Amino acid sequence: MKNKAFFWFVFFIVIINTKAQTYINSYQYWFDNDFSNAIKSPVTPLDQDFILNENIDGTALQNGMHVLNIRFKDDGGLWSAIASQYFYKLPIHATANKLITGYQYWFDNDYTNAIETQAETPLQEYVLLKDLDATVLQNGMHVLNIRFKDDGGLWSNITTQYFLKLPIHANSDKKITEYQYWFDNDFLNADGETLNNEQNLVLIKSIDANALSNGMHTFNIRFKDDGGQWSSFISKTFLKASADVANNQVIAYRYWLDEDFTNAKYIDIDTPATLINLDESLDFSNISIGDYTFNIQFKDTFGKWSAIVSSDFSLNALNVLENDFKNSIAYYPNPTKGMLNINLGVNYDKVTIQIFNVNGQLIKKEILLNMQKTILHLDYDAGFYFITIKAEEKNATLKVLKQ
Repeated sequence: MKNKAFFWFVFFIVIINTKAQTYINSYQYWFDNDFSNAIKSPVTPLDQDFILNENIDGTALQNGMHVLNIRFKDDGGLWSAIASQYFYKLPIHATANKLITGYQYWFDNDYTNAIETQAETPLQEYVLLKDLDATVLQNGMHVLNIRFKDDGGLWSNITTQYFLKLPIHANSDKKITEYQYWFDNDFLNADGETLNNEQNLVLIKSIDANALSNGMHTFNIRFKDDGGQWSSFISKTFLKASADVANNQVIAYRYWLDEDFTNAKYIDIDTPATLINLDESLDFSNISIGDYTFNIQFKDTFGKWSAIVSSDFSLNALNVLENDFKNSIAYYPNPTKGMLNINLGVNYDKVTIQIFNVNGQLIKKEILLNMQKTILHLDYDAGFYFITIKAEEKNATLKVLKQ
């Protein structure tokens, strides 16, 4: 939650089904009862399912409680019912340097069972990465509501997101058959690609944004399974910069685990470059067995940070079939896309590493001298592999899944 002095982020999903092939061509909003100063804006291009993602100017309003009213007009000249939302405008000084101390969420209208969580470290910019337990919900459409609390004891506006809970059997062994993406509210020009029934999809693709103007935009993407069901769409805000960034370079990166941004590690890149292939051994030797989320960001010449890239991994004792190194050995991520970090905890004069497939065939053997940390590159087919490590009188056998 990052407070701004005069603007509110307004997010509406509006579906009007007054008749077949009806399109939304404009919307109109006003504050409180001041309809005489209502502001009308066109929708371009026309859209049946319109997602409004705008900053609404409230500079003329006094501090205190207000109502935002909005309605939508179709191409037949009919207006929708009015949607109203209460909000509280704070004084400018009241929002300066505020820290987020916690958040609260609930499903549907069940506020009595809302769950409140305190942030381990109060932050001005808070990235929430958390699994929310929805096991008690029935299958079907639901609403997730969430709000954030600052160090002054004030709550933010409520952010609401619709989602569909499917039966357990409906999710098992589903394959991804298609994805679809679009920019901003331009769903009519959505693009996409048909896939070959992928269960675990890693999408790496260059997206053409040449037609976009410079400035802030939103990238939206969703995925379709072999049952014909679309996922919820994922939206990410990004900045399209002017052509003067052609010579921009990556100069540094920072990374952290889970929500522990306070202890993020900052690394300067010795040789800045436009494209960075990060092939480094990152030190997580002090973490214990469990599930983690790895987060990383990159910094450019202009001092701007990229979007956060996150990946889940597990440090699991069940995947260590033999271990004379005890708790000093660590390897991650597992599963891996191909790069595996190994840390033995201390330095050994001679280390022998062997990689076997599930049939017991030796694929690769390495002998490393004066080693504590190394990176293995599993440039093989997807599947399980067994890695044996021998150093002095110690042995370990690791089970690794290559995706």
